[in-house]
Amino acid sequence: MRALNEPDLTRKVEKVSGATLSEAAFQVIKRAGKGGAPESANYHDRYFDWLTLGLPMAEARLERSQIYGAANCFLQAAEDGAAGVRAVLASGGAGPALARAYRCLGAGLLAAPKHPDRRPKEAAVALLKALDQDPDCEESKRLLEEAVQELTKEAYDEDVFEQGSDADGNLRHPETLGFVDRPRQGGTIYRVELAMAFARVTTKDLTAAVRQALRKAVAEELGLPLPRVTFGRVSNPSPASGGFLVVRMEVAPGPDKGLVARLRRFPGADAPLLEAVPYASYRLVRSDGSEPDRTDKHPFCMSRVYYDSSEKPEEVWAEMADGSCRWRQTGSEIKVCCLRVPTGFRARDLAVTFEPYFLRVSHKGTGEIFLEGALERGIVPEDCVWTLGDGTGEEGTMLYLQKMNLEVLQKQVHWMHSEMWWPRLFRHHPEIAWDDYEKDYSDLPEQVLAKHRITEAIKEEERLLEAAEKSEREVLQERDDLRKRTRQERIHHLRTGKFVPWVELQREP
Repeated sequence: MRALNEPDLTRKVEKVSGATLSEAAFQVIKRAGKGGAPESANYHDRYFDWLTLGLPMAEARLERSQIYGAANCFLQAAEDGAAGVRAVLASGGAGPALARAYRCLGAGLLAAPKHPDRRPKEAAVALLKALDQDPDCEESKRLLEEAVQELTKEAYDEDVFEQGSDADGNLRHPETLGFVDRPRQGGTIYRVELAMAFARVTTKDLTAAVRQALRKAVAEELGLPLPRVTFGRVSNPSPASGGFLVVRMEVAPGPDKGLVARLRRFPGADAPLLEAVPYASYRLVRSDGSEPDRTDKHPFCMSRVYYDSSEKPEEVWAEMADGSCRWRQTGSEIKVCCLRVPTGFRARDLAVTFEPYFLRVSHKGTGEIFLEGALERGIVPEDCVWTLGDGTGEEGTMLYLQKMNLEVLQKQVHWMHSEMWWPRLFRHHPEIAWDDYEKDYSDLPEQVLAKHRITEAIKEEERLLEAAEKSEREVLQERDDLRKRTRQERIHHLRTGKFVPWVELQREP
């Protein structure tokens, strides 16, 4: 096999035996043949092209970089990877080809764990460039994740993103990399800070999953890649902030002036960004909207279940943050308080539509919609009713929805009563945390409750039987112990002619 233009491949910084290189080459080919490498799908086609057309300089460098990397000669692998990058750039290459070159360079710089030639900072720079050219490459993501695990946030910010183009071997630094854009001559690069306030939230609620969801929501709303949206500073609720948790995020729109203009109007965006934050999209209240007396939650996200209506605690409602409604549920019914219907509204002007999976409350004349949405699960429209009063809360506009409860009526899962519990009212609503309030199953269908009572009676009988058997075993064990103690006392009396209590016998050496 020959290389195009007969490139000079003799320069080496590390040496290794021919047998080791042969084994390393075999491992590279084997991995590519099994699909372990991103370019494995067309590996054999490329190999055929090399045989017929010759091996280009960039391909020669990158193939040798992979082979030396498999042979643990990481200095040589990085050297060949850097040469391969320069060759691809010189030929005007971009996209997957340039991504592969940067990936080979990053793999050589990353070396093996605890290897003396391991350079995670330089590897992260190369791998970020690889992902910029091919964002969907799983191998580059895996290597980058391994590299950044050894970097502190300061090192990641200062040594990776803030490196100049001369700091990594005169390799081109893509201008579209993450949130670090390199301004062209005469151009402007923008960097915007967003500040968002969340009510009834503390830093404990801002978990890793919530932060990731919030960051993703902002990026999707702005149409930006995820790396361009990062967290800045988080401030605890204070009187100065009005009791809100303030989250500051940094956005890099690059030279896009239109996006900067959109960012200035960002607080008025239509996309709800509070859904992933606990208690930001709903709050727990009484039927009149006042705060209930809340006890500490049960551990492990558990909540109590009641099958007897006389044992139920105070009713707790979930009020949506948009002020549209507050609702609560039992085993068979859902109560909805429509909050947007004006006080003093006439019943003949109110149009309420009950459908198996849809609900609407509107004004008959003007068509104004007070409440509308696709229901989370099915209801029985014929059994649903509504009332209209002059007050607020349960004295105002109330809807009573009868659940279908098809889940608990199935013979296979008649005992899985939690299956009928709705996580939310409408599909566009956030889910209510499972342990936010107790479960009232006292009005389940009679056939379901009958099976539950039979099951509980059988379990209670089994518990009583086990308790009786345990008590009998304890009595028998006590009798056996008494017999053994009496026997020891008698044997000692026969041997010594002296009576000694069993307790004293146990103390004797």
